[in-house]
Amino acid sequence: MALYARLPQGTDNTGLQVDPQLISNTRYDASRAGDISKSDLSDPECRHQTNVAGYSDVPQTRPRDEERKAPVTSPSELPEEAAKQQLPARQLAPDKWLVVSSILGIASALPFVIMILVAIVWRGKPVNDQDWDRFQIAMKISVSLFPLIFSAVIGNAIRQIANMQLERGSTLGKLEQLSGSMTVLGAISTQVMLKTYNWLGLGIVLLWLISPFGGQASLHIIKPQHLHHDGVQEVQYLDINGLSQPPKLLSLHAQPKLLDTVYRANLLTPKSLMQSPRDAWSNIKIPQIRRLARDHTPRREGGRYDTVGINASYSSPIGVPVFGIPANADSTFALETSYIDTSCISVTSALQSSLGHVHDRDGLWISPSFPLNNTRSLDSSAAPQIYLSTAFATQSSSNRTVITCNMTHVYVEAEVACLHSRSMASSQRNCTVTSIRESLKPHQSSFLPPLMHPNFTIWDTFVDGLLNASSSISPRHYGSLTELYISTADLAEAEDWCTFCLYDLPLGEISDRFTQILNTFYLGSLALKLVTVGPNISSQGNHSTFSDYLDSYDRSALTSTTAHVSIQDSTPTFVVDWGWLVVMAIATAVIIGASVVSLIVGRRVMNPDIVGYASTLTRDAPHLPLPSAASTLNGFGRARWLADIRIRLGDVQPECPVGKLSISTPALSEKSRTDRLYF
Repeated sequence: MALYARLPQGTDNTGLQVDPQLISNTRYDASRAGDISKSDLSDPECRHQTNVAGYSDVPQTRPRDEERKAPVTSPSELPEEAAKQQLPARQLAPDKWLVVSSILGIASALPFVIMILVAIVWRGKPVNDQDWDRFQIAMKISVSLFPLIFSAVIGNAIRQIANMQLERGSTLGKLEQLSGSMTVLGAISTQVMLKTYNWLGLGIVLLWLISPFGGQASLHIIKPQHLHHDGVQEVQYLDINGLSQPPKLLSLHAQPKLLDTVYRANLLTPKSLMQSPRDAWSNIKIPQIRRLARDHTPRREGGRYDTVGINASYSSPIGVPVFGIPANADSTFALETSYIDTSCISVTSALQSSLGHVHDRDGLWISPSFPLNNTRSLDSSAAPQIYLSTAFATQSSSNRTVITCNMTHVYVEAEVACLHSRSMASSQRNCTVTSIRESLKPHQSSFLPPLMHPNFTIWDTFVDGLLNASSSISPRHYGSLTELYISTADLAEAEDWCTFCLYDLPLGEISDRFTQILNTFYLGSLALKLVTVGPNISSQGNHSTFSDYLDSYDRSALTSTTAHVSIQDSTPTFVVDWGWLVVMAIATAVIIGASVVSLIVGRRVMNPDIVGYASTLTRDAPHLPLPSAASTLNGFGRARWLADIRIRLGDVQPECPVGKLSISTPALSEKSRTDRLYF
């Protein structure tokens, strides 16, 4: 049977108001309740429960007699190990170990202070490999050691502040914020769990966030670096358009065989090198403006075409020779140059008989007049026309393909950037035209090419040399390299040199390739020595530097320009990263400051340190009999005192209908159960 104690609902003997709905589902079936005598309800341990409204209907069950434990009322009834630990009374005093821990905290920051001072002293000095190796070891150790030291020092400082607040009197919320924020994760989770978002919580979180930055700062405060020094330097390059007289084709007269070889070799250049902004000798290639405009390349302010990152078509496989660029510097400069440009307007087929007697080389013919008996003349208001004719690969063996092109001399201004690379040979320069536009300076009319003005003598010599260099490959039906190049620019990978047809080619492709042919032979004819020597001539930017090597060359064709250079030191220098240095200095100062705060605050606190210790659970526990209050012990002292005592958070009123959870010993409490109610 079951016995229920009835009281007026909603009140108890203390006047406490209890909502009946809170316990409406707590009643047990009488058939499952054990028998209990009325005398049990008079038990003072349970009387307060039976008088609580709503709980009067809870079945009053009684545990077995052997499970019921008599309360301990004197030290003689304590467990033997606890009875031996009775402590005498003593006076309060600051923790004597606080000074030692604070000094250790300050001392732990000294290695980081030394690292900061070393970085400042080494700043700007040449790198010593042995010293740098040792410093790197210290950096790697400190990045792991710093968070550990920071955590220990800051955690101790927060603990001392919490003890001071507890001694002086503070809100429970503030004490919980402090005691739960002794680690990085604890600082964040405590604010979230308490839902307390105030300046104290924000300050604690920001304080802990210094730790990872301080550790990383030790890796970045100083590093070796090759410094750059800005300046200006004179550089020289082949002047193609600044001549006041017809060009002297010195190499064509002095080294015709070598010129022919270089010309043919450039026509056989692999595609990768053909598309490179530099030629085989690191000379700087000049992009074709006509092609940039045709490809709708965006133009910047001032009419400049950006040529970086695009597949530009260059005016020649041979670039403009430039000298005097420092080997250990990044340079930028502008150069004024020019190139021959052909814009082909028609491709026709003409009978061999209609052309009359043509003085050609194995069928290839280039002439500024057609037919041959026309008077050759130039008009500064119109581009001269030239004709390229080949006797093969037309619709019939008796026909010739005749290509008509307008020929101009394009004057350009190119911006050049030369980047230094330690991995490249000293004779190599990573120079590239970054932008180009038509020259704004006054020049001879583009319709009066230097090769044809003031007369055609230079032109005839030039064309005769070009036709000689274009001699056909034996057997003749293979055609010449010039014809093959116009047919397919990638001769290095051409599978069939026998079949070619200029008649069916698009005019744009013919124009681009014919332009490259003329400029390749033209640059080689002007100064083959300068083209093929590369930029490894020692030069400080004055003409006399070249006199020994170019004793037979007319140096008037060289011109100078000023380059802005950023010279890189050959020896690395220690460079301080002031941002990371400041971060590390602040983090180190926080460690030192926290150690000082711990010392000052801790010396003012008389009470024992009980914040955050498990042993604090045993203080003032009404259901845990102890030989003495031992209220002067701190957390660790109390833990040492009760180290062998077993405690448990369990049901200290198992004989009552509603249990109570409290700290006690296993002998005086029962394990909590899921089928039981608890206050």
